[in-house]
Amino acid sequence: MADRQERIPPGGAATFKSRRRGGGRNRSTPYDRVDRDYGEFRRAAARMLRGLDDGRRADAARHARYGYRPCPIFRINLTQRVPYARFKKSLESVNVETISSATGRSGYWVVAGGEGHAGRLDRQIERRAASHGPTFVDAIDSFGEADPAKKLGPSLERHPIAGGFEPVDVEIWRLGDDALEALMGPLRMMVADSGGWITDTYRTHDTFVAQIACDAALLSTVAALREVVRVDRPLWAGTDGRTDDRSRRAARKIAAGSRAACTRGTPAAGPGASPHPPTRPASGGPAHAAGRGCGRDAA
Repeated sequence: MADRQERIPPGGAATFKSRRRGGGRNRSTPYDRVDRDYGEFRRAAARMLRGLDDGRRADAARHARYGYRPCPIFRINLTQRVPYARFKKSLESVNVETISSATGRSGYWVVAGGEGHAGRLDRQIERRAASHGPTFVDAIDSFGEADPAKKLGPSLERHPIAGGFEPVDVEIWRLGDDALEALMGPLRMMVADSGGWITDTYRTHDTFVAQIACDAALLSTVAALREVVRVDRPLWAGTDGRTDDRSRRAARKIAAGSRAACTRGTPAAGPGASPHPPTRPASGGPAHAAGRGCGRDAA
């Protein structure tokens, strides 16, 4: 799903000014050399990573009553195209796990940091400053997070939820099964506490979608979670044209029926469940999903 979002540094992330050195790549490295002051870049990178960590801790404190422990998911914005296997291995060397790579291996990658990843990245940047040849550090432009507003699909962008609860398909990064289970417990409580409910879930090897009945406030809360890729109305709920309002009224009726058949915050099952399961993402899931975990240094 990273491939469906804009390849731009998120708001507030200071992109470090640099220029790529001409001449192409040689046989000893797959990376183009980027001429920049690596001492300054090291300081800028440290500030960005600290900002990401502070934001994650703030989210954990905000939702502490639900036991929510945010995954250390963030973006690496790139300066150039990178070879998937080589760049992924380099990230693993600093305890950073790839969740999704961008189309053409350029733009940005979505990753999860493990314990000590910031310090390990810092040491790699320090080593690059003392060397002459390019390394994977040359391919890194900045670090950041997804803008929650850019997670909204076309239906919600054109027709925001105006009142009441509507079913919304919430695509979540396909983390490992243990990480997903650790997320779903707090998410169910968060949703129930806001008056919403989870009607269904859809899981494959590379995709996880939860269908959640949301009002405008709950939708904003869910979209802000860093584990969430994208949110939109299910395809069956209608997205445009004269049938849109009628379809949304039908969607609210279906959601209400599902709610009556299930415990608040618990997925409906059996005869009372929603007759319309979550819609499989049109992208078919991330280009390259790690499918293991989400790091081990969550606050």
